[in-house]
Amino acid sequence: MVSTSTVDAVFTGKPLRDINESVAYPERYSNMYGQSKSEAEQLVLRSNSPNLKTAAIRPADIWGGGDPYHLKAFFNMAESGFYVRLGDGEAKCQHVYVGNCAHAHVLITKALLEGNTKAEGEVYFITDGAAENFFIFFDRIVLACGYKIWPGNLWLPKWLAYGLGAISELVSVLWRPIKYYNPSLSRFAVNYTCTDLTFTSEKANTDFGYKNKYDLEESVKRTVEFYSKK
Repeated sequence: MVSTSTVDAVFTGKPLRDINESVAYPERYSNMYGQSKSEAEQLVLRSNSPNLKTAAIRPADIWGGGDPYHLKAFFNMAESGFYVRLGDGEAKCQHVYVGNCAHAHVLITKALLEGNTKAEGEVYFITDGAAENFFIFFDRIVLACGYKIWPGNLWLPKWLAYGLGAISELVSVLWRPIKYYNPSLSRFAVNYTCTDLTFTSEKANTDFGYKNKYDLEESVKRTVEFYSKK
């Protein structure tokens, strides 16, 4: 059994730089998503036994063809003619192409099936590589898919974006008796994209041979092809 966890399982809302899998679970979480992922991950790891081999992977921010969260929102912004980013462009995070994330699942499952004891009951960060600002990373993909970005360099300060996120959440709560929806702008989203969260996949490489199946150029190419067909 391989639990698909997330880096959010250890995200506190405060900067985490160059961490590895030894980082402790937070005492408090920024939202229920991170807490639920953490609890599920720990349950799976505790269940490791001779009769049930288990492990967990924590993918970085997943992107690629069919991404329902990030790319759709960026494409919609580009189409609207008003493209805005959050923060000051300095915060760093990491991403993983969906094909590489799938490849990690295959490799770790193969390791468990073949009796690789290093992977049993362990958790692994999975990322494509170097850290980069969340918005700058996605800019290249938006442009590669043929969209124009305007304004070219508009950044909304974190404090202002955080306040707007709080208002957006309040409106969603007040509107909920009539219609349920999740606001695209939230305090968590602002904090997550404007706070450093960096790590490596070194442990995964050492224990079960994980490395990228697709480099960035190939990943972008495959993503562009996907949306071109759409």
